Amino acid sequence: MVHWEQTWHKVKNMRFNAAIDWKSLLPFCFWSLWLTRNNNVFDKKKNFTRIKQTIARATEYYHVVVHHRSKGESNAIHIEWELGSYKLNTDGAACHKTRVGGAGGVFRNNMGDLVLYIRGLPHTISIEAEFYALWQGLKIAIDHNFTPLQICIDSKQVVRMLNERNLHYNSINFEYRSLIEQLGNPALGHNFRELNQVADLLAKEGAARKLSGRTQVLTVPPIFVNKAMWADILGTVFVRNIMKNTIVMQNNDNATLERSSSQTIV
Repeated sequence: MVHWEQTWHKVKNMRFNAAIDWKSLLPFCFWSLWLTRNNNVFDKKKNFTRIKQTIARATEYYHVVVHHRSKGESNAIHIEWELGSYKLNTDGAACHKTRVGGAGGVFRNNMGDLVLYIRGLPHTISIEAEFYALWQGLKIAIDHNFTPLQICIDSKQVVRMLNERNLHYNSINFEYRSLIEQLGNPALGHNFRELNQVADLLAKEGAARKLSGRTQVLTVPPIFVNKAMWADILGTVFVRNIMKNTIVMQNNDNATLERSSSQTIV
């Protein structure tokens, strides 16, 4: 192990070829092996890892993300997913016509452990699905003692309604505050939807499969969230435009507050 660490320290900044360095290539090697293994195990395939495809992906990432990040002179900040002690991301989804929805969420800690949950909601609207996803996450956090906890969702409306104690959802607000107190009053913050993709995919899958009746709790990520999960792990930087009268103040866990100013988020 020591020999490997010494070797990696020496070669990580060396060029693999004229296009990329080893530091950019190695994560994609691990990713390709992991994807191939999952496809072979769960989809009963007999694929081999494609070396040229792996190199092509790493090259694309380097030139589109890493190289792009070092350029540009705009007034910008980078947004990427960061791990905390325990972090909960939740999301809800619902079809306006059929009123069929889903709720999902993911817990992650600084050791890389995962707990995901998914459920279908047979008769709901988007805002209620968002509330349910948050409520279910808080219940799971209490049952498994996931503290200290950070909570991030991509619905500004839910954050505002809970902070302002909206009377229309007064009963939900009361139960939310009761659960929050049991968890030591963790802060509820807003995340950009790019940083909430895993929870979003879980919610949409719950609606699509109509997984009503009970909440499914998972400790292994399902195949359909792999791409979003690895985007978080690799620290993928997303480009996002915001209103000219808005400035985003970003803390270490990427929860956000807004004030007046002008800038673009990269």
